Amino acid sequence: ILLAAQAYRRVSRLKVDGFGLVAGLVLMVCGVWNMLDVAIALVPLLFIAAGIVLVVSTWATRRPHHAEGGSTDIHAPTHP
Repeated sequence: ILLAAQAYRRVSRLKVDGFGLVAGLVLMVCGVWNMLDVAIALVPLLFIAAGIVLVVSTWATRRPHHAEGGSTDIHAPTHP
């Protein structure tokens, strides 16, 4: 249902909800995992994957430091 709702939003040219998309994909993976009766526990793998995603996203969005001249992004206020 979650994936169908996101597909409908995409077709309707609305913004796709990232949480609904990820939740739908996780639920689909859980269903396929259960259907295939895989012997490896899924929950620890999901937590490891979530941790990797958090670390990589934090690392990717980190702003680079200014090494030259010590300039900073702090500006004086423009109001009196």
